[in-house]
Amino acid sequence: MLNFAIGTNKKVKDVEFLNVLYSTQYRLLQLQLTPSNILGECLRLAMLAILTTAFQTPGTKARYPFLADKYRDYCCALDFADPRVRDMIIWFLMIGCVSLYDADEPWLQKRWLQAVPQSSWPEARENLQQYIWVSKIHDEIGNRVFDLLSQC
Repeated sequence: MLNFAIGTNKKVKDVEFLNVLYSTQYRLLQLQLTPSNILGECLRLAMLAILTTAFQTPGTKARYPFLADKYRDYCCALDFADPRVRDMIIWFLMIGCVSLYDADEPWLQKRWLQAVPQSSWPEARENLQQYIWVSKIHDEIGNRVFDLLSQC
């Protein structure tokens, strides 16, 4: 919805945007997954993390310690050799960086080196846009984070 509105220069009504945002956030918080469903929980936490970027002032990062701890645990528990996860690797790690973490966190750099294939920002951005990625909000910081992680 946001990418369409930005691409067509149409304004999304505040009430409509907030209704979608709050409804989505509420549903994600209420979703009950089993602890053994690592991929499902990682997806749920990633979507919650990306919602936090809607409330951020550009250039700042709000802190959500409980979400950050849980998301890190599940990202570290993911089996990146799993074909279902392989295409989402960069998205999971980038969502963490644009919403919850700094790119210099050792666990994040380790996972990046283990799992993310060498690519360019345009290739990575194309991959990210297959998932939830709001270009206007995430592209600038995403590009910086991608460059930092690619150098580690």
